[in-house]
Amino acid sequence: MRSVTRGILFYSFVGAFFFTAAAILFYGLGYRYNPAKNAIERTGELIVESTPPGARVMLNGDPIFRFRDLIFGAIDSRTPIHKKYLLPGTYHLELLRDGYSPYRRDISVTSGTVTIVTDPVLVSGSEPQAVFSHPALEKILVAASDKFIFLAGKNEVIEYSLDTHTFKSLYRSKNDDAFAGYPSPSRSRAVVISAAGIVLMGEHDTGRMVSKDLAGPINRVLWSDDEKSVFVLAASGIIRLDADGVLTPLAAAGSFTDMALSRNTLYALETSLADTSLVFIDAATGTRIGSRVLAPADRITSLETVVPPFVIGKDAEGVITSIDTSDSAQAQTPFAYVQGLFAKPPLIVVVASGFEAVIFEKTSGKSIQRRLLSRQSVPIQSIAMLKNIPYAIMLSGGVLEVFETAQRPDRNRYQVSVEGQRVRDFFVDANGTLHYVAEVDRGTVSLFRRATP
Repeated sequence: MRSVTRGILFYSFVGAFFFTAAAILFYGLGYRYNPAKNAIERTGELIVESTPPGARVMLNGDPIFRFRDLIFGAIDSRTPIHKKYLLPGTYHLELLRDGYSPYRRDISVTSGTVTIVTDPVLVSGSEPQAVFSHPALEKILVAASDKFIFLAGKNEVIEYSLDTHTFKSLYRSKNDDAFAGYPSPSRSRAVVISAAGIVLMGEHDTGRMVSKDLAGPINRVLWSDDEKSVFVLAASGIIRLDADGVLTPLAAAGSFTDMALSRNTLYALETSLADTSLVFIDAATGTRIGSRVLAPADRITSLETVVPPFVIGKDAEGVITSIDTSDSAQAQTPFAYVQGLFAKPPLIVVVASGFEAVIFEKTSGKSIQRRLLSRQSVPIQSIAMLKNIPYAIMLSGGVLEVFETAQRPDRNRYQVSVEGQRVRDFFVDANGTLHYVAEVDRGTVSLFRRATP
């Protein structure tokens, strides 16, 4: 063989060696050919977890496969998974698990980075179970381990025993005076207010009269975080009622029109001919600790909740707005539907305004962001957040739905009441079980329960 030929072969071999080595190196670093862009680019990685685990992972409608899954004969990959070498781009992620509703969202995979999706919570697909039925069932006041106390019609309170499956009338109003029932969020306690006075109820207390001097009408009733105190705004002023039955006036009669609570502080709207003010009241002592006259641009006619230092309220047209009170009072831990979102810094609050459900996110100490969650064709009756998971429950037009608050709700929105049922009331008890009162057919109203997500 001539030296020239040998030289060509040698340099060809060396060139092929370095080319192959470079290709292997770049391949190992995650570089792949992207036919959509007709270019070589570095891939990304994807980590997906779910609660509960064991969900099938689909990307753009196809199951994810990993090399080790193929070796061990697995049909597809299930959470938790770590998928490498994904081309950059937007993917439609879908999680599927037997007995649960599908979870859907869009994710972005970027070059050379790891996309982590650890917050999906799957919604149980279990059917609700009927607990009991009563033709006049309106609202559950107290939910205990062995009984339920409920408002029947407008003028009777009834106890249902789970042990004996019997009903017992506790209170029936005279002269057809209507009862107004105000249960705590978990339904461990309740107050019933009528022309006869205030009755306090609990799991171990079927009710006792604590006051006969309350002058109506009632503008607002708020429960404390620990559900051991309830605050009532009536024409006679603001009072606090403790679990032991002690009733304490906090503010004398005045022009208070509404109030909101943030643990140790009451925020009350006070109106006069000249202006409208926010008054800050110590919830323990009733002492005024500050006030702020609202500017014309800030004027609100009702209060929704507090995300310190912001007060969320509505104006005369029902539009939700927020007011920064940081220059007037240092508010403390928020109350009502405010929860931490997966230990992330922002605080969120879900409120309903007419036909819209919106979420407020506290992005920093001086800013708050509003985002639309849902727009309904019928009025929203009530809304509440589930603790520790990013879902809200909404009752609208007699239909009970749960939808995700962290992502686009249209992608993960599920009806939790059975088709044909018209829901009147709902709550989540201390054990995290969802209960709802629904009219099944004409003349039959039942209490149902089912597992929450």
